[in-house]
Amino acid sequence: MTGCFCVDVLLSHINGKKQFTDFTSEELNMIPLDYLIKNANTFELLEIWSKLPPDYKSDFSLQIRLPCFFHYNRADWRTHIDGPVSSQQECYFCNKVLK
Repeated sequence: MTGCFCVDVLLSHINGKKQFTDFTSEELNMIPLDYLIKNANTFELLEIWSKLPPDYKSDFSLQIRLPCFFHYNRADWRTHIDGPVSSQQECYFCNKVLK
């Protein structure tokens, strides 16, 4: 693939023509990991996870941006969290473990 194609892929996202979920696995492989970390939201990451290259999946800074379903509205807890599932990075309980 040419460098021009990589720039076209990025520009299509920056200009709002394509969401991350619209990209093929080949196109996602051309997107720099830092750009993906800064711009993909929690649920986009969950949807594209199977299309990401293995080296991206093994990156810890990307893994902690996945949703934390473990601590979200557990039946054995008396608390209920309204709204969407937060990322592991934003989860209070995950943060206690990470620090």
